[in-house]
Amino acid sequence: MVRPETHLERRSSFREISDVTIGCRVPASPILANIQNISAVGCKIVLRDRALGRGTTVILELPDKNQVVGQVVWASQKTAGIEFEHQISSDILATFVSAQGVKVEGNT
Repeated sequence: MVRPETHLERRSSFREISDVTIGCRVPASPILANIQNISAVGCKIVLRDRALGRGTTVILELPDKNQVVGQVVWASQKTAGIEFEHQISSDILATFVSAQGVKVEGNT
């Protein structure tokens, strides 16, 4: 489902829409996060228990047993934009997308 954007998009890669709950560590505290969308360079997460500050390092534990390290680049209440430390491979992204039945959002 493509949703209309009301602001100028600055993302450099396509995002896949997602609704997957994963484990997340901030830095050593385990918490649950829901991935709202994901690309090779970052994702948008919603946390259940707390908000994160800009600059916080997070470790995302993807369902396929891959761990991804990233940093919060924007935050609003319990929602945060994560920029990955290293771009994830197209294989990891494709595995995540196919395993979760994720839909393509388009250029967002």
